[in-house]
Amino acid sequence: MSSETIRVSCAGLCRIEIDGKFLLEINKNREDVLTPIGGALEFEEDARFFLSSINTQFEKGMDLRLTIPANNVDAFRTWFERKEHRETSPLRELREELIDEHRVLPSWACNLAEPDFLCRIEHEEETSRKDRIGVLTRYFYEIFEVKLPTELEHACRAAAGSNSSRLRLVTKREVLSGSPTKDGLKIALTSKYVIES
Repeated sequence: MSSETIRVSCAGLCRIEIDGKFLLEINKNREDVLTPIGGALEFEEDARFFLSSINTQFEKGMDLRLTIPANNVDAFRTWFERKEHRETSPLRELREELIDEHRVLPSWACNLAEPDFLCRIEHEEETSRKDRIGVLTRYFYEIFEVKLPTELEHACRAAAGSNSSRLRLVTKREVLSGSPTKDGLKIALTSKYVIES
């Protein structure tokens, strides 16, 4: 990547509180780091024309993880903030992570209310993602408050209490301290964004 381009990564992140603690996961791309539940937002096919018009290099499928000329970041931001032709909810990622990856329940049979949008955060740092380590990335995070149905909350609480699970419940103090948890896990900056939203 040249200095004239920048990687962009857009994610929907979930603020999930259970018993006064926050549900985080051991990130599958960074095995010693706790991150919020959520992940890459996807664009719809109708957005491809615009994204191509700003010389986008796509990373994977419909993910809003891409590389663009640095001078097109403002145009991308304007498009992103309009919330058109892209995901505007973390529900798909929430289902994938809790059911498909963590297997807290055998299927997604619960009635989950649409999450409440809390805020959008934009920042820039070098990524620690395994396949892109050290690449300067402009992040666009949308933070959502998620209220889990009773059955799913119970399942997540049980999973977070198991050593074999990648889910953890952590206190606000643990997240904001910047120190590793009792079991030596680092807490990602994104977790702080979610807790403080």
